Amino acid sequence: MVALRARDEGTRLPALQLLFYPVTNYSGETRSQTLFADKLFLTKKDLAWCTKQFLDGAHIDAADPRVSPLLAEDFSGLPPALVLTAGFDPLRDEGRQYAEAMRAAGVAVDYREFGSLVHGFANFSPVGGGCATATAESISALRAHLART
Repeated sequence: MVALRARDEGTRLPALQLLFYPVTNYSGETRSQTLFADKLFLTKKDLAWCTKQFLDGAHIDAADPRVSPLLAEDFSGLPPALVLTAGFDPLRDEGRQYAEAMRAAGVAVDYREFGSLVHGFANFSPVGGGCATATAESISALRAHLART
């Protein structure tokens, strides 16, 4: 959202888009939202609550690209993106779709899906295991991307 707005308003672009399991479409439902609706860290009920907190009273349609950037018409001219998703996450598919849309528009995208992890894995890195490994990989990737700027 920030990168699209900066591009459209002609202001300085971020050096990099860092997107951990992003919400990119408040108006649609993906296969991963159906598959992982219950019993994991982030549920369909949680998503509905978050959407209500974000959009209620905002006087903006959920399909507006200002809040659902996946629905933007043009992704060209955006800064490079590091998009990180989890395999067992309701937000997995929209993160992947956003990465694909940017890539198709010529944006440099580094998309990483941590297949065995759940939404919020970065918060669980102190526990160790796959969460710690994925978080360390994400930090290394972020450093590498920023070193290029």
